[in-house]
Amino acid sequence: MSLPKSAGEPPSPMPSKLARRILNLESASAALASLLDQWPTVRRLVPDAQLLLAGRGLRNAPALPGVEVVGEVAQASDVLSRAAVLAFPCPPTSGPKMKVLDALAWGLPVVTTDAGTEGLSLSPGTITIASPPDFAAGLAAVLKDEPKRRRMAAAGRADVLAHHRPEQAAAARLALIDRLVTSHPQAPPAADR
Repeated sequence: MSLPKSAGEPPSPMPSKLARRILNLESASAALASLLDQWPTVRRLVPDAQLLLAGRGLRNAPALPGVEVVGEVAQASDVLSRAAVLAFPCPPTSGPKMKVLDALAWGLPVVTTDAGTEGLSLSPGTITIASPPDFAAGLAAVLKDEPKRRRMAAAGRADVLAHHRPEQAAAARLALIDRLVTSHPQAPPAADR
């Protein structure tokens, strides 16, 4: 994860033309299918909402009103700067979600499911958590509330800076490895068993 050059500064105000742009950094998956299934509801609630789809495997994404398929990008920042929020209806999976951390580091609010925050240290209110059946309504609510988006963006960026910088992640990983090595005696070679 790379932090934008202004890593210590709060995010700048969202330009009005981007206020309704949603980003989904995803390849063909259950998360993308879920978002596309709910897209008509989002558009009914926020008629000028636009969805940017970025990632691999999007050649066969359906043509829906308000959806732009960006496709694969060299760096996430190539599309993060075009969005007002990251939408990630994450299915149950394992480990921290780098796309969520990248968006938060960029100063972008995030709407996701409980699984989208797994393994992340975040303050209450940093991310909007929406269950799959309510995802469209949760996303629309964030899109309609610019002050809330600004608060979420600032809180998310602060949490990334406080808890998820690369050097902090590396130190935590090394500490875990050290605890595992010291708490588990080395197993004898297979021939000695």
